[in-house]
Amino acid sequence: MEQLVREGKILYVGSSNFVRWHLAQAQEMARSRHFHGLVSEQSLYNLTERTIELEVIPACAAYGIGLIPWSPLGRGLLAGASEPTTVGRRADEDLKKAIEKYRPKLEAYDALCAQLGERPADVALAWLLHQKAVTAPIIGPRTMEQLNGTMRVLSLTLNQDTLKRLDDIFPAQAGLRQKPMPGDHSQTCLALRARCGHRRSTGPVPHSIPRAWEQQGGHSSSCGPVPHL
Repeated sequence: MEQLVREGKILYVGSSNFVRWHLAQAQEMARSRHFHGLVSEQSLYNLTERTIELEVIPACAAYGIGLIPWSPLGRGLLAGASEPTTVGRRADEDLKKAIEKYRPKLEAYDALCAQLGERPADVALAWLLHQKAVTAPIIGPRTMEQLNGTMRVLSLTLNQDTLKRLDDIFPAQAGLRQKPMPGDHSQTCLALRARCGHRRSTGPVPHSIPRAWEQQGGHSSSCGPVPHL
């Protein structure tokens, strides 16, 4: 990883689905080699799955690692799943079983969103943005209309009463177990802020990254088996 950074092929290194000791091991090894180490961790995190609050989030906070949650809508459970449908992801048989299993919680959640006058998916994303550990969730809009609709979440504020009611519905650190996504594993995913080609990176740089790194232009990025730090 160090060599890839020195060669300018990647700018920063991140991880995906690491547990606490993975993060600590990586950062301590990087520290011993005077290397910056991980700047981000991608983890499963949403209202229905909060297990990482036990250890991963405290580890990220301790080591200054940005958290980038994936599956922010819980495979569609938090997108109005209590309403019947025959199309889209919520029509998936596995998801239908999950909906029936957690229907009381989902109905309570959808009712709260209706009281707020907000879409369930928007409330789920706004909740993530209210978590101090979260840098930004990974979203997956399929159309420009969906993307533009999601952008209003940036200005959606949830008051303390609403946050408490969400905690009552989906208790902290409990976690509704979901079926693992295809290909899910606990290997490091590199890449992380590298740009293809010979252009300089113009994107925002985490505040903890040395400014010297900002001057490096990434040439390519890849994701796959990663050598030891």
